[in-house]
Amino acid sequence: VSGKSKLYVNVNPNKGKGYWQVMIQKKSGKVWKALPTVYRTKGSAETLTLDLPRGSYRAVVLPKYGRTGATSGSVALVR
Repeated sequence: VSGKSKLYVNVNPNKGKGYWQVMIQKKSGKVWKALPTVYRTKGSAETLTLDLPRGSYRAVVLPKYGRTGATSGSVALVR
């Protein structure tokens, strides 16, 4: 996950076929809250580009295919 004024989420699955689900969370005080949209990849390496307001974000790839999910580090967007 990277960004300055837009959030770029690189998803590069190495196991399983089909899509993966990616949830974006925004930090509110000391708590991470999920945004309402869950994004789906096409099943191969890709980059999601999201135009989001200022704040701290992280990406969560939801578990699938018997694999555990993954949570990125946080990225602060400044506008």
